[in-house]
Amino acid sequence: MRGRTEDRFVLFFAPCGCGGGIGIAYSDDLLVWRDIHLLEFPQLPWADGGPSAAMVLDAREDLGIWLMAFHAGRTDNNNSHAAAIGLAWSSDLVSWDHADR
Repeated sequence: MRGRTEDRFVLFFAPCGCGGGIGIAYSDDLLVWRDIHLLEFPQLPWADGGPSAAMVLDAREDLGIWLMAFHAGRTDNNNSHAAAIGLAWSSDLVSWDHADR
């Protein structure tokens, strides 16, 4: 997801080769990206494979928060391809809360 806050563009991405997670980067011009890092995302007891593939919506006008839908990998003895979809929310794009179920 790429979007614009009041003063810069924000990119959320699924990093390759580092075991998953959700990456974030910032740009003023969409050419040069800076402050590239993984989000500090809470542990997900229902998705031990961690979050990835985030899609973020700006719901500040209606709800006062940013909303994130994300993919989360799961270990399931009956299915080697188990996964879940999760929802999270943030007021600052840095700290994220999520539903426990």
